[in-house]
Amino acid sequence: LRPFRCGVGFLAINTFNFSETAKRDLAIVALGSYYPLSRRKLFNLPIHLGAGYKIQDKRFFVMLSPGISITF
Repeated sequence: LRPFRCGVGFLAINTFNFSETAKRDLAIVALGSYYPLSRRKLFNLPIHLGAGYKIQDKRFFVMLSPGISITF
């Protein structure tokens, strides 16, 4: 078992905000996740860390997020 995962993709910002003042953007992101391993795999709290680049704003950004993983 490997507790690390990584990936690259796109992030659509304000995609479903249909107001006229919405500032939509597309970002290219790289994301890594750490899933703590335990004997009981019913409930895990992974940590996600990544970085990206907003194409329209021409700005880099960093993401840090906790997650919840429930397995039945």
